Amino acid sequence: MSALFWVILAFGLGVIEILSVTFFPIFFTISAIVALFLEIAGASNSAQWATFGVGGLVLSGVLRPIAKRQLEKGPTLKQRNEGLPGRHGVVTTEIGGHEAVGVVSIDGQSWSAKPASGQSGAIPAGADVEIIEVRGATLVVAPVSTGVQQ
Repeated sequence: MSALFWVILAFGLGVIEILSVTFFPIFFTISAIVALFLEIAGASNSAQWATFGVGGLVLSGVLRPIAKRQLEKGPTLKQRNEGLPGRHGVVTTEIGGHEAVGVVSIDGQSWSAKPASGQSGAIPAGADVEIIEVRGATLVVAPVSTGVQQ
């Protein structure tokens, strides 16, 4: 076989994989590239074809189930507010007043915040608070200490 044959075969299989996303042609694409290197190294045609066929089957038999499982599992990204309950933040705008809404800063991000139920009085700016829960984009907080951070 010629090196050009293996390049065209690898390219064609790669295009088929991109269009189909079946996780099957990609492994034969890899095997065709390995066969290309065997051609360049001067290996026999039978060694090239054996590498292409056996390599593609072994790779697809071993790696295809893993790739499909990862694809079916989907992303494992958490929403940015899932890890907030239990963390501490600093009040940047007093939580209190008529609507009892203020602003809390966590890791440089500002969040609107309300006091936890049963919380009496305002929570002053600079106070350290613990996030009790997240309701939409609003944090429900309780003061950690009575002092104001300096």
